[in-house]
Amino acid sequence: MTVLIIDTFKELKKAHLCLIYYHDELSPLFFPTRVNIKALVANIKKALAATNPAVRQSAITLLGVCYMYMGAPLRTLFEDEKPALLNQIDAEIEKVSNTSDNMKFV
Repeated sequence: MTVLIIDTFKELKKAHLCLIYYHDELSPLFFPTRVNIKALVANIKKALAATNPAVRQSAITLLGVCYMYMGAPLRTLFEDEKPALLNQIDAEIEKVSNTSDNMKFV
């Protein structure tokens, strides 16, 4: 699975669609072996800084999917985000935490 760099998209709609694609395509088979975690986290951070709310929301949703596989260490990577975003991230993590018990690989 290739992780595209969000900076290469001039249109926010393409960045939004890319994040939705990652959300839909991450699976237990791909995540531990084929996903470049550093690049994915960098893309999520760029998307969280976007001015478009749809891009930010898809990044938060993708972050929730990543949390299902990585657990609590993922949350610590986003400690430097704004408090309002951290509240949204925490809400997403809480929403997916019930389904993530048997998926963690880290």
